[in-house]
Amino acid sequence: MTQPPTLGLIGCGMVGSALARLAVASGLNVVLSNSRGPESLAALVAELGPRARAATPPEAAQASDMVAVAVPLNAYDRLPVSELAGRTVIDLMNYHPERHGRIAVLESGKMTPSRLVQRHLVGSPVVKVFSDIDFRRLRPGPRLGVLDRSVLPVAGDDVDAKAEVSRLLSALGYNVIDVGTFENSRVLTALAVATEQARAVTRAMAEKLEILPPDSPGYVNWPTASCSAAVRMRLSPQEQRIMTLTAAGRSLTEVAQEMYLSEKTVRNYLSRIYGKLGVRSRHQAILHWLGHVGSPDIESTAT
Repeated sequence: MTQPPTLGLIGCGMVGSALARLAVASGLNVVLSNSRGPESLAALVAELGPRARAATPPEAAQASDMVAVAVPLNAYDRLPVSELAGRTVIDLMNYHPERHGRIAVLESGKMTPSRLVQRHLVGSPVVKVFSDIDFRRLRPGPRLGVLDRSVLPVAGDDVDAKAEVSRLLSALGYNVIDVGTFENSRVLTALAVATEQARAVTRAMAEKLEILPPDSPGYVNWPTASCSAAVRMRLSPQEQRIMTLTAAGRSLTEVAQEMYLSEKTVRNYLSRIYGKLGVRSRHQAILHWLGHVGSPDIESTAT
């Protein structure tokens, strides 16, 4: 009987732990590790069950078919080079200088974060993925049809490694888009920043509509990802842009100005959108777009 693949994780904070849960739910074995030692992961191992065990980072690297790295970027040079050699490394790290300190070569713009990691891990092909998705979106769930799966971008210089990671992502329930080399991964960093900003305005709108009480713990997905792909396909790109702005709290006048359209044209677009979404008002359309109708995309989570 063929054994399921083993995914190693170096770094088991919010992102690493979420990925471990998703991997186990998808039938993979996981080897968890962090800088504090295997004993600090006992509770997570107990939660995940027999498919999980804890180890040191070098041990996790050696015991795994593929390794996901989710440590602060300023700790990249402490990743075990020899133990990771020959294995594909999935880079989940983002550069947050305000949290972890500035790295001169990244500040100069001469190198992308993933290429910096690749320079350190000379014997391991590195693939950038998961940098643009909130850890609360990495949750076990039914493997939906092709049109309803979320799409994750991957970037890297090694074509075979990207194909290997793409197969893993498919097993985890995602579709994949290859955005190219590490140089193109800069767009993923920009997308992560934009996503955080969009989540903030979406959260504010959810509170304004009394979907969530102010200051309550929880997470609201950003508008363009809250509806399923099947729902979004009903709308044209122009209509999707109008709904994104509307759900972010823009008035009809502001939408018209931002899209260089007349208010009458925007009003006509909204009428067509309401018909396609099966709603009768702006308020209902926003609720639908935020995922609050039919399949809520708002969840309470402890902070």
